[in-house]
Amino acid sequence: MSDLFREMAVYLNGHPGMFQTAVRAHMIIFFAVLLTSFLIGAPLGVLNAKKPIFSTIVINIFSALKMIPSLALLLVFLPILGTGFWPAFIALTLHALPTILISAYTGFKEVDVNVLESAAGMGLSAGEILLKVEIPLAMPIIFTGIRTCTIDIIASATLAAYIGAGGLGEFVVMGLSRQDHVVTLIGSLSIGALSLAADFVFFILQKILLRYQSAVT
Repeated sequence: MSDLFREMAVYLNGHPGMFQTAVRAHMIIFFAVLLTSFLIGAPLGVLNAKKPIFSTIVINIFSALKMIPSLALLLVFLPILGTGFWPAFIALTLHALPTILISAYTGFKEVDVNVLESAAGMGLSAGEILLKVEIPLAMPIIFTGIRTCTIDIIASATLAAYIGAGGLGEFVVMGLSRQDHVVTLIGSLSIGALSLAADFVFFILQKILLRYQSAVT
């Protein structure tokens, strides 16, 4: 085992630029997909929670979309957009959107009606109730969705290497094609470490939000 890690260290020492470029590309894809998914999915989830007329249809559509493998989505957009960042970005965003949307929907639906009535009775406007009560109470559930989505995006972004979008998946693809276990492990362990680091960051943020939730309630 020590020899294996020594070989990995030697390879990384000989290819520092390649590794840094792969990490940077992976992080760009991750942040772009997560931010876009949140900016679209969270408001859509809140809207469906507050205006339930079409919520069943919307939730079912996005739940069905979530069942489509990310690789299949990548292959769908490959002939339309070609290779590179954009087909990977669009496919992974569509794959991540349902998790954010459903978590936002669930978070707002589970806010206690009595709390909302109490807030209204205290004279808070609808906007104040949204900002000071509903969002703080719903955010822990939303953050659970974000944490799930984070690991999913980082793992799925590995497949982006198959369509020329770069990322740490390049090491996995290269290692498998060359049957080089050292290169494959570098990619796999790096993706795993990145997932754990991102999940830990959001875990800390979620704990902070839970404290805020306790203060509100």
